[in-house]
Amino acid sequence: MKDTILLFALVSITILGYSQKNINYRIIEDNPDNYKRTSLTLDLTDFELCRGVALGYGIGFQTQIADFVPTIHYRKAYLDGTAYGTTRDIQPVKGMSKFSSLELGTTWFFNQAVKKRPVQVNLSSSKSRNYIHVSYINIPNVSENIYHGLDVGFMTQQRGLGLDVDLDSPPSEIWQYERVSDGYKAPVESAWGSDDNIDHPEGYFSAPRTTYHLNTLYFGYKRRVTQHLEILLDGANKATKDNYIDWYAHILFSPASTLATLEDTHDVAWNLVPVEGKKTFSNFGFRTGYSVIFASIMDVHTELGFMTGYKTKESAMNGFFWNVGFGFFIGSRYGFLKK
Repeated sequence: MKDTILLFALVSITILGYSQKNINYRIIEDNPDNYKRTSLTLDLTDFELCRGVALGYGIGFQTQIADFVPTIHYRKAYLDGTAYGTTRDIQPVKGMSKFSSLELGTTWFFNQAVKKRPVQVNLSSSKSRNYIHVSYINIPNVSENIYHGLDVGFMTQQRGLGLDVDLDSPPSEIWQYERVSDGYKAPVESAWGSDDNIDHPEGYFSAPRTTYHLNTLYFGYKRRVTQHLEILLDGANKATKDNYIDWYAHILFSPASTLATLEDTHDVAWNLVPVEGKKTFSNFGFRTGYSVIFASIMDVHTELGFMTGYKTKESAMNGFFWNVGFGFFIGSRYGFLKK
């Protein structure tokens, strides 16, 4: 069986082969300032791993006003592991909301430098089964802009909190139930081996889930690299290298939030509250990420870090998150109040 899986994996791998061509060319334009400052990105796939898994889409817009680049980015999940399922019947009366995020921010680019370096310009590609052959030419001394900026912004999110205590696991270390009517408390634990004298919520009480709004402030550093190169090849063919790359690192801060109240299958209201002395909310976090625009039409981004918000476990790694998305890029070289 393992041999079959290995064989299938080897057959599925696409092999890339590169070869450099010796060809005459003439540089038409080498101007890294001439990149697309105003853009709209449509991410067809946006994957989020953070105390659960969500898969959705994203829409982003940015433009440039003098040395400032305001941005807006909206993400919405159409599949959310925390919000999915019918066996978890202890949840808010309105049901679970899928993950969503709206981010508003700006970058102040306070410094710019110009460097020269060789770049590879792909000329053509051909595919034969799982083999792709790419022909390219190296262009020496291409101009490259490097911008240094300060990021600041605000992000508001709709997130879910889902607990799941396995049959052989002890009760949750940090969460417990509190009945709204009288303040009675009960552990979040598996039905297997639980004390019959404890009045748990009616239903599948080992796996409650609820939602909350998370408001987050962020600030940090951004580095942007831009290139815009046009060359004329033999035979009057034109090739273009037009892309930019952003790298950023942010500190995150979120004030406390409130979990939605739960209802069990007998319509009794309960809250999830911390076990005495336990910390269930992370106020501070961080993230770092890359955003790459290439071929003038494609957008790829990824980020990872530690997200603020409610924790499902006591582990320090419980806030780890990873996001990746890709889609289409529509841009214009127009900016406002450019120098």
